[in-house]
Amino acid sequence: MSKRTTKNHQTAAQRIIEKAQARGSHAATAKGALAYLLSNLPLPIPGLAYLSGRTDYRPQADTTRRPNWDRVVSWTHDERAEKRAAEIAERILKKRPARPFSKVHAACRKLTADIGKRVTKHIERRIGRLLAQALAKSWPYSRSTSSWAGGHHYVEVDIGDAPIAKCSSDRVWSRNKKWSGTNSSACLSITPRCYEAFGSNLIIGGLITLDCEVVGVREYRAMWAEQGKGFALKVVQGWIIRGYHVEGGTLEAARRKAEKARRERLAVRQVAKLGMAGVDLSQVMVTRADSIRAGNCPAGTASFINRHADVLGGRTSIPADQLLQLVDDQYTRAAVLRAITRMLAEGRLQGVTLTGEGAGGATPVADTGVEEVMQLAA
Repeated sequence: MSKRTTKNHQTAAQRIIEKAQARGSHAATAKGALAYLLSNLPLPIPGLAYLSGRTDYRPQADTTRRPNWDRVVSWTHDERAEKRAAEIAERILKKRPARPFSKVHAACRKLTADIGKRVTKHIERRIGRLLAQALAKSWPYSRSTSSWAGGHHYVEVDIGDAPIAKCSSDRVWSRNKKWSGTNSSACLSITPRCYEAFGSNLIIGGLITLDCEVVGVREYRAMWAEQGKGFALKVVQGWIIRGYHVEGGTLEAARRKAEKARRERLAVRQVAKLGMAGVDLSQVMVTRADSIRAGNCPAGTASFINRHADVLGGRTSIPADQLLQLVDDQYTRAAVLRAITRMLAEGRLQGVTLTGEGAGGATPVADTGVEEVMQLAA
C-alpha cells in the first residue's frame, strides 16, 4: 500500500470519528464511530429510489434501527399522502374553523386532486365527529329513555352532498336478562354549505337543519329533519325566514307566512303585557273564531250566541265593549283579548302600534365553528 493511500484512509477515518464525536460519541476507532452514527443519525426519507426499487432501498435485516423503521417512515404512497393531507387539514381547521370547505376549494389550485380529496375527507370526519357529540347532548327529537336496560342514544353525523336523517331503535336486555329496553341511534348527513352558514347552530326552532342556500338576509332555501312515527325522522324541504320554517311553496309566500307569524307573536306578547290598556274596545270586533282560539269550547260559544241572538241580530261579530256589557267574565275577556291580538297583528287596530321584534331567529353566518364544537364536546 502506498504512502498516499494510507494517508487518505487515515484522513477518512479521522473525519468519521470527528463527526461521531460531534454527535456525542466517545468512540476512538472508525468502526465504533460508524456503529454510533448508524444508530443515531436521522432516518432517510424514501423518495424516487424507494419507489423504483422498494426491496433494495429498505435497510438490511441486521440494522439496529430496523424495529422502529416502519413506524417512522411511511413506505406507501397512500400513507404519505394521508399524513400530508392530515397536516393540511389541521392547519385549515385552525386558521378557518368557520369556513374550512371554502378554504379547501381555494387551496385546491395549489394541491393535487388526490391530496385535495383527502384533505376534504379529513375535515369532514373531524367536523362530523364533533357535531355528533354536540347534537347528542341537545337532541331535539324522540330518543330512548329506558331506565332498567338501554336508554342510550347515539348520533352519527356525516358531511355529504345529500341531506339524510334517519333514526331507529334496537332492543336490549339487562345483565340478568329479566328486563328489556331500547337504545336509539340517529344518522344525519349535513351539507358543507349548511355547516358554513350556521356552524354548530344547526338546531333552529327545535329542528336540525341539514342543508341551506342563502336567498336573502336571514332567509334560506333549506332542508331540515322533522319527527316522524316513533323514533323515525323525515327530511322536509322548504324555507327558513328569520328562524321561521315554511314547508314548500314559493319564497314570496314563505315571506308572507313568516311575517304574519312574527306579527302574531309580537301581538301576543304585547297583549299579555298590557292587556286592554289603551285600546278602544269599540273598534275591536270579536268573532266566534276568536272565542274558540282563546280556549273556550265550541259548544259553550254556540250556546252563548244562541242565548243572546236578540242582541246579535244575526251578526257574526260584535264590538268588544258591547260584549263585555252583556257578560263580563273570564271567558268573554279571553275572547276579547284574542280579538285584540288578531287585529293588532293585522294592523287594523287604530291608536295602538305593534312594538318591534328584537334580535332572534337563526344566526345568519356562522360566527363559531369547530372551536365552539370542541368546547361543547369537551
